[in-house]
Amino acid sequence: MTQYRKAISYFTKAYTIDPENIHNLNRRAITYYIIKEYDKVLSDLDKIIQLDPLNSLAYYLKCLTYYTKNDNNNAKVSFKKYAELLNSDNILAKIQLLHLEYLLNKNSSKDLNDILKKIDQIFDFKDYNLFDGDKLYKLLYFIKCKIYIELKEYSEARLALNDIPNYEFESISYFIQDHPDFCSYLYEVCEINKNDFTEFGIVDEFSKFMYKEKRVYFISNLTNLNSELCQFQESDISRIIEKIIY
Repeated sequence: MTQYRKAISYFTKAYTIDPENIHNLNRRAITYYIIKEYDKVLSDLDKIIQLDPLNSLAYYLKCLTYYTKNDNNNAKVSFKKYAELLNSDNILAKIQLLHLEYLLNKNSSKDLNDILKKIDQIFDFKDYNLFDGDKLYKLLYFIKCKIYIELKEYSEARLALNDIPNYEFESISYFIQDHPDFCSYLYEVCEINKNDFTEFGIVDEFSKFMYKEKRVYFISNLTNLNSELCQFQESDISRIIEKIIY
């Protein structure tokens, strides 16, 4: 948290020197979002829009912020404006639009299925040149996986998850643990509990899954082998992750 406060202090000083610097305001707004000071996020985004009414990124962040605040009415207003400003040639903007559309329509199976069709259209459009390993490719599959989870179509969600490159193991780790029902499904179909990896210090279901299915070994598993390693703080261990590919 201290580092974010320092960053905000820096951006605020920069703002007093150059109050019309949109890049600086945008970075401060994102930092406020990270520390959950949403009203300040919206204030900075309004400043950006006053300076540049056609700034689509500001409307994307406004929609995301209102959604996070559970203010769906204002989120939909910002979403509509973002859609109006969308550059049809900008693949990232299109994917961001689909992400917002997914967030705002989680309770509508019809809308979610429509979004899946739009995602497939992007994959089929060769001019976008999406390839395995591309960040946009990964983002699309994350959205696709989330939608299938909302629809409780876990087998399809698993297929989408498998299309996310293994080297994105950290993102995959957080993603899976955020969806406990999907987690349980994965453990069952992958027969995780039939595997004994205790000789490697792997004892919990999540670590077993990541090791077996994603070829990832967490350094934190070593604490189950060597008590001397328990001196590591949990925050340190979470930052020291090693991937083992066999």
